[in-house]
Amino acid sequence: MPEQVKLTNEEARMYLETKKLPKRYSGQKVKKKSKYNNVWTEYNGRKYQSKAEAEYSKTLDWRKKAGELKKIEYQFRVELKNEGVHICYYDLDFRITEPDGTMTLVEVKGVELPLWKSKWKLIKSQWKDVDADKLILVKREGKNLKTIEAFPDQNLTSP
Repeated sequence: MPEQVKLTNEEARMYLETKKLPKRYSGQKVKKKSKYNNVWTEYNGRKYQSKAEAEYSKTLDWRKKAGELKKIEYQFRVELKNEGVHICYYDLDFRITEPDGTMTLVEVKGVELPLWKSKWKLIKSQWKDVDADKLILVKREGKNLKTIEAFPDQNLTSP
């Protein structure tokens, strides 16, 4: 017995005209629109949650080829605790290691949601427990990516 499908009125009208079921019933995958309008982007064999993140990764790759960076780690996980009790994990977009051994955590941000803002405050408040020397926040300004916050050093000369 064929599987029963539920059609909206408009889908039923279209079916009567074309004798074709909507894509969601024809076995073809329907691409879902992202809740925050981010576009998953693939670069160098890796998928990124946004175009900005992929673009920043490309910048890091060029910096590594130029010898400015020693190592790039992707989706670096940090555990956030309160008085030794696990609260949550926070996955930062990149952890980069410079030739002198300095480690920097990088977050490339699009939409700033309340949950993200809370985690950002937590990571800054627990800075002494994080395995890195700097934390930077990168956002798109116009067509360019720009470092808008650096912690604990407020010098914004980092790319």
